[in-house]
Amino acid sequence: MKSSEFHRLILRNGWVCVRTNGSHRVYRKGHEVYTVAYHGAKEMGEGLRLKTIKKNEFETVMKKIRVIIERSKDFFWAYGDNVDKINGGGETIDQVKQSVFECIEIVKSFDDKNIPAALKGEYEIVWKFDVESLLEYYKGIFSQTGIARLTGINEKQLNHYASGLKKPRPAQAKKIENALHKLGGELLAIEL
Repeated sequence: MKSSEFHRLILRNGWVCVRTNGSHRVYRKGHEVYTVAYHGAKEMGEGLRLKTIKKNEFETVMKKIRVIIERSKDFFWAYGDNVDKINGGGETIDQVKQSVFECIEIVKSFDDKNIPAALKGEYEIVWKFDVESLLEYYKGIFSQTGIARLTGINEKQLNHYASGLKKPRPAQAKKIENALHKLGGELLAIEL
């Protein structure tokens, strides 16, 4: 688990960050105070994570709902990969996400027996893009040249993926995903 994810878990369990001392954050819950190292996107030691969870009786189970977003010629659509009854569509990714949120609210209004278990209690939505949709969605933020530089994939090849002319092999898709996650981790570690 990444340090940043662990700190979000602490906050979800009712602790409040009261101050930061160097690379450590001090949390308070009631009269209890607990100090934990913060290292952004770096993985934290499993022993420390388990010790902290056990000592503070953290609730660690958060259901993940994976929603896959795909693109057709002129439309985006989404569907729940691991939860039934979730779908949405729109001309933009933002419209698709809004449509999915609206669908979830409708499904949660069903009789209790018809609501998927994952939608009861707390859950997290994980958006999974196909490469074409991802490149289309972020084209105003990342240039193909920049993504080519990050991934080591030829810029013309990326243009083929973005246009839907070609589909990347799973290894190429993973290469793009890993490069963007690495960039995200580096950005999370920046302090100004």
